[in-house]
Amino acid sequence: MLAAVGAPASPAAAHDLGFTRTIAALLPGGSFRVDMQVDLDALALGVSQDTDDAELMAALGALSEAELEQTVADLRQTFLRRVRVRFDGEALIPEITFPDAGSERARADDTVLGLTARMTGMIPPGAGELTLQASLAFPPLHITFVDVRTRTVAAGRLDELLRLGPAAQSDAPDDELAERLGDLVTSRQILERGDRSDPYRLDRPPPQPGRFEVVTQYLRLGFQHILPLGVDHILFVLGLFLLNTAWRPLLAQVTAFTAAHTLTLALSTYGVVSLSPSIVEPLIALSIAWIAFENVVTDELTWWRPAVVFGFGLLHGLGFAGVLAELGLPRNEFVTALLSFNVGVELGQLTVIALAFLALGAFRQQRWYRSRVTVPVSVIIGLVGLYWAFERGLGG
Repeated sequence: MLAAVGAPASPAAAHDLGFTRTIAALLPGGSFRVDMQVDLDALALGVSQDTDDAELMAALGALSEAELEQTVADLRQTFLRRVRVRFDGEALIPEITFPDAGSERARADDTVLGLTARMTGMIPPGAGELTLQASLAFPPLHITFVDVRTRTVAAGRLDELLRLGPAAQSDAPDDELAERLGDLVTSRQILERGDRSDPYRLDRPPPQPGRFEVVTQYLRLGFQHILPLGVDHILFVLGLFLLNTAWRPLLAQVTAFTAAHTLTLALSTYGVVSLSPSIVEPLIALSIAWIAFENVVTDELTWWRPAVVFGFGLLHGLGFAGVLAELGLPRNEFVTALLSFNVGVELGQLTVIALAFLALGAFRQQRWYRSRVTVPVSVIIGLVGLYWAFERGLGG
C-alpha cells in the first residue's frame, strides 16, 4: 500500500508547499502557540509532498482505527524530533496537535490530517528569548511572530486571525497573512532549511502601534464594517433614506441614529452596558423591518420617527461594540481607536447615503417615485429584516 502511495503523480494534484508558513504567537496568560503549515498526510506516510493527494487520502483511509491512531502518534514524535522550540537556548517539549484532522476544512484541502501542525505550551517564567528551528526535512520557514500578551483580542477573533490559509502555491512570503494580522505582527523571519531563527526577545514589551497607525487602521475597520461588510446596517440606512425626498427629515433621522449608536458603542466598550449578541442581532434585524414597513404606511416624518430611530441606534451601537470587542483595542491608544472606529462607521454610513443619492436622487421629485421605488424597495428590505430576525434566533 505504501509503495503505491510513493508512485509519481502530477504536481497539480498535490500540495505545492514551497515553504513552511509558520505563526509563532505569544498569548495572554504566559502561553505560546506555534502553527506550521505542512502536508501532514505525506509526512505521516513518509513520502514526498508531491505525492498525489487522492493517493495519500486513500492510503490513510485504508488504515484501521488503531493503525491510524498509531500513525498520528508517530507523526507527533516526528515533530518532537524535527522541530525545536527553545527558550533561552533550552528546548521545550510542547504539546503537539493537528487541529484540522478529520474536519470539513481538511477535506476541503483534500487531506485527512489537515495542513496545520500546532505546538502549544507555557513560556518558562523569566524566559528572555524564543527561537525556532526545523530540520532539513522541512522546506524553508517563513515565520510570523505575533505578540498579544498585552493586547485585548477576543479568543474567537484571535483564532480566526491566527489561522493558516489554504496551501501556498508560490515561494512568496504570505502577505495576505501579514495584512490580516495587521499591527499584531511584531517580527517576520525567513529561514533556509535547517536554520535557527534569530532570537525573539521576550523580556521587552512588544512594540505598540503609533497614533497615526491606530487612526488609519481603525478608520478603515469602521468603514469596512459598513461597506462592504455591514449589509444589515446598509439596509437600515437605506430605510432611512427612502422615507422622504427632503434633506431635513433625513438629517434628523441620521443624527438621531448616530447619537444613539455612538452612546452605546462607548458605554459597551467601557463595560458599562452589555447585552448578549443572541438578543442584539435579532433585534437589529427587527429594527430594519420596522423602519422599512413604516416607509410603506407613511410618506411623512412622524413626530415619533426620530425617537424610534434613536432607540434602534442604541441596538446598532451594541452590535458595533461586539465587533470592536472581537477586533480588540490597543491599550496605549484605546480612546483614539474607539473614536477612529466610530468615525469610520459614520463615513461608511454617509457613503451609503451619497451612493443612494447618486443612484436615485434625480428621481426623488417624480410623482411615481414613492410607488415605484420607496414602497417596493422598502417591502424587500422589510422582508429581509424579518427573515434575518428569525434566522438569528427568533425562529428557534
